Amino acid sequence: MKNFKTDKPVLCIGDLIADMLIPYGESKAYSAALMEGRADGMTPPTPKLVCGGTNGNTVCGIAGLGIRSMLASRVGNDGTGRFLKRAVEEAGVDTRYVVFDDEHETLVSLTVIDEDRSFFAWPPENSAGQFYSEKDLPPDPKEFGWVHVSGAFFFLSPIAETVVSFLERCKQEGVPVSFDLNLRAEMFGMNERRTNLAKRAMAAATVILGSIKDEICLITGIKDELEAARSLVDEQTIVVTRDGPRPVRVFTSEEEFAVPPYDAKKVDATGAGDNFDSGFVSAVVSGKTLEEAVRWGNACSAYCIARQGGKNCPDMATMLDIIQNMPVVTY
Repeated sequence: MKNFKTDKPVLCIGDLIADMLIPYGESKAYSAALMEGRADGMTPPTPKLVCGGTNGNTVCGIAGLGIRSMLASRVGNDGTGRFLKRAVEEAGVDTRYVVFDDEHETLVSLTVIDEDRSFFAWPPENSAGQFYSEKDLPPDPKEFGWVHVSGAFFFLSPIAETVVSFLERCKQEGVPVSFDLNLRAEMFGMNERRTNLAKRAMAAATVILGSIKDEICLITGIKDELEAARSLVDEQTIVVTRDGPRPVRVFTSEEEFAVPPYDAKKVDATGAGDNFDSGFVSAVVSGKTLEEAVRWGNACSAYCIARQGGKNCPDMATMLDIIQNMPVVTY
């Protein structure tokens, strides 16, 4: 495998949104305790605004592991947008390519937490990030040692077309790209436009990450999981598949192998893939092997799912401790 070690920064490009966490379940429990006279010592639950978005989660995780990282995104020139910019800066991310939009609001995901989670977007359409365009892009892809993007926002235009065109420029300039499919077809569907954009991003990618069953089989139209993953592999393209508690599988033109996840107690799976990407990309640009990169990714994912919320990535010492001491899932 080619060594991708670089001293240049990693760029994450795409969505940066705010998550408004609404503790509905805790609120119901607190109200019941209050009515029954047993709320003494309890703290009333309150909503919490946190930095989110798939690329927002990933870039903060990369920075937390000590890797130079930059974010390219668009947010509203409002209180929420300024909060997000500060939050990623405090995580150690360079935000020179985060653009303020004077005409549109920052997207907020209203996350209602009960037995499960329900998500609602505000504003429901025409948020600032959607209008990320060619004029907002970094001028030179060669400024970066690696570029990462998630397809979670591919249902929006013109941001999806803008980012995919940038990935194609990266390939032309020899800049490695990781593309996490993250298609969310169950939420947004897969029309011809989204499918074509995903295929263009995959063609530009050095590493394709995603679920075999729910994404790679869907995009390729191939039902057999192994055949579907192998159909995307060539000398320039690596496929890394993640499917919940199943082992992570790696497919290259030279080898195939699987790495079991760490046996963490699951509290909340939100952001597990985003934080896997943080660990994986950090390892690759540090010159680690693909197997080591998967273990870094698995460790970051294990740390995340043991906590609530998507912006949960360990620091380097904690991640290495997980790798050394946490048992893996046995099958």
